[in-house]
Amino acid sequence: MPITIRFVDRRADGDIDCSVDIPGSPLPCILPPGLDAVRKHDEIRLQANDPAASYAGRLSIPTLVSGQVRVLGLSIPPRPPWHWGALRSMHASVRRLELNAPSGGDLLRPELTKPERSRHGLEWEALNECSVAAATALSQWPTQLRRREIVHPLELPRGTEMIEATERRLGLGIDLLRGNGDRMAPVATIRRVGTVDPWTNRLLAVVASQVCQTIRSAEGKRSFGETPERLVLPIRELAQRSLPTAPTVDPPFSSWPPVLSNVYATALAVLALATEGGREAGWVPLSDIWRTYEIWLAERTDAILRRILGPPARTCAEHRVCSVWNGTHKGSKWTLEMRHPCTFNSSPRTMAGREWRSVSSELEPDIVLVADGPKGPGLVVLDAKAWSDKLSAGHLAQEASKYLWGIRRDGKSIRGATAVVLVSPKGGDKPYNKAAAAQRTIHAYPHAAWRPSPGTVGTRIDSRFFRRLLRRQLGLPV
Repeated sequence: MPITIRFVDRRADGDIDCSVDIPGSPLPCILPPGLDAVRKHDEIRLQANDPAASYAGRLSIPTLVSGQVRVLGLSIPPRPPWHWGALRSMHASVRRLELNAPSGGDLLRPELTKPERSRHGLEWEALNECSVAAATALSQWPTQLRRREIVHPLELPRGTEMIEATERRLGLGIDLLRGNGDRMAPVATIRRVGTVDPWTNRLLAVVASQVCQTIRSAEGKRSFGETPERLVLPIRELAQRSLPTAPTVDPPFSSWPPVLSNVYATALAVLALATEGGREAGWVPLSDIWRTYEIWLAERTDAILRRILGPPARTCAEHRVCSVWNGTHKGSKWTLEMRHPCTFNSSPRTMAGREWRSVSSELEPDIVLVADGPKGPGLVVLDAKAWSDKLSAGHLAQEASKYLWGIRRDGKSIRGATAVVLVSPKGGDKPYNKAAAAQRTIHAYPHAAWRPSPGTVGTRIDSRFFRRLLRRQLGLPV
């Protein structure tokens, strides 16, 4: 009986109900954060932890059919105002932030000059990631402790003696001091011993072998010619090394070592992109729109600041994005730090030479710009709101107040946030007194109209906006 995987999202602005029937045996599926799978009989229901979260994209669902791994797709359309083009642009920003250019990028970039290449070709970036993950796993191959029971001579030390199991085996009581009556000292006892063996996994071996088979199939169609051996060799070696020598049951996917689960995820990406329909226009991986939106905003902020101020003096790995600029103007030094995300709690943290903390609760704005310049220190919060409607003045005040009142500088009495900017696709209403209020909204949407009105999709994120923000709110000479 086939299993149905279904995603249902019911809201006032419309329902989304998508499903796909899975033949064969379903394999572990990589779900985005915040999405859970609940099985009821022959249906697996996908549901979000947060009712306000909105998911869109294509979920790759692997299944085992007649010994072969097939990857099916469940496409979930985005809700307005989002569309596939905007999601693709944001995912491109995510890749620019978190992924380096693949080694040999010029060699591996496909030349889509023939129509059949888009149908039968390989996705080189995904294949490169799979090869790197396999090579990393081979160099850091995990081990696991296996426990088994053996019969071992009594006089030799090894393992842990299992007296009750030995008595059941002999049908007699054991007396290790005397050997008379109905109690005896056995010649050998059952012991529990542990051995450290290399990790093996039949499912991982099957998936890696399927990737190698897909590569050979693409080569046979002569779409790209011969695949570089340095890419295929780690995947082939991993398939051989992970195959168990004796019949065993694979452990649950949740207990896999991260280095092997990463290989599994990258191998599925190769198979999904090589599947019919895996390269169709508008295809993006299933993800939470808000999480993608906030990373897109961080990438755009960092890119525009680099355009204005030049390359940063340094970066740090503490956050997803962390860039630091230093400069001098008329003999005065200034510094600017951009961080995404940035957590404030009761413990002080040093940024731009000052200490910052929260006096209310743990606060984690999406982006902070911290500066110390000729006019003193300042901090601006940029918070992404992937809302389908515009922000009202009340929502603006409610969302901004926690940062304006909670963040403190150099102690507990000096309020630290200079301004809070809420960013959304449709912008929002202005505060009653724009000059006196420290909060505002701004439009931001990929490839949207310039200078939109509140309630319509548009964007105002550009160099002019950030120059004004740096100059007026942070007092930097730009």
